Amino acid sequence: MTMDKQARYIDYLVKLAAQNPCEGIVEEPRAFYDVVRMATTTARPVRSNEGVFFNGEKYPILLTHMLAFLRPSYDLTPVVGEDEALIQRVGMRLVFDDSFYENAQFQALPLWHNVVATGNPSIQRAHASFTLDRPLILASRNSLDVRVNLALTPGSPRRAEVAFRGVGLMSQQPLVLSAFADLDDEGTVQLSPEGFRNLRAEPVALTDMSVMLSAENLEPADVGDLRLLNVNIRTIGGGTQSDFYQGPSDPPFPRMPAYLLGKTTGRCITHRFSGDGVRLEPGQSFYAELLPLTSDVENLDVALAFHGSIFVT
Repeated sequence: MTMDKQARYIDYLVKLAAQNPCEGIVEEPRAFYDVVRMATTTARPVRSNEGVFFNGEKYPILLTHMLAFLRPSYDLTPVVGEDEALIQRVGMRLVFDDSFYENAQFQALPLWHNVVATGNPSIQRAHASFTLDRPLILASRNSLDVRVNLALTPGSPRRAEVAFRGVGLMSQQPLVLSAFADLDDEGTVQLSPEGFRNLRAEPVALTDMSVMLSAENLEPADVGDLRLLNVNIRTIGGGTQSDFYQGPSDPPFPRMPAYLLGKTTGRCITHRFSGDGVRLEPGQSFYAELLPLTSDVENLDVALAFHGSIFVT
């Protein structure tokens, strides 16, 4: 290789590295999620559940965003945490590979918010949207397995709907894939795979996802509450066929709270990691520590999600 060609090749590698801190043949969304109960009135840190924030797959995962919101503790009577503003009373710090992210200080969760992600006030309680860090490529005839469930049995059925938007890779024509189900109990329901099947003769790149839960009744003043909905997704016929969202292995959280999909529009505290994000190699893990900032914090459920992509080489 001549010096000129070598210089051009080095320039190419530098530009490629700047644009793609990770790159893979298959790139899929990934999120680690957990719900941590602040069941103490003393100023003691509470750690996220053991082994939840762990890359147990064979390929690296690049995390780019952290989302947090206060999930009502539906298993308690009366329910605690209906007032979302109580999240101001909780501080957090993160530990990656035995090192503190940014610093060792507990910061109130609202101070982590560095992304504008506010939805339309008319729908923001019922809706969340998510722009994928990397487009999800769905080959012709492949589909998605989308599973949902409610945290509580409603008085009347609630309509849950999930939609993906994207474009054809060759035609550049836009498309939407969507399906819905009326949920009347806490059981898991698979949305119709036909609604998410790529029926085109070309691969499609899915770039955006939206999720919505309707009101229990259809009176003009009624609104949906997305905090009641949980969701998980995986590919059918291609990709890794692993769940996109990985959390506690035992109930009551077999699927991710749907509010934690509000990275683009929603009601979550949304933090974008500095630089290109945090790269988690296979076998690596991290954890979050939460701290009550006032003496009356008890039985609050803080839901956390760490979003990114996996890169299968």
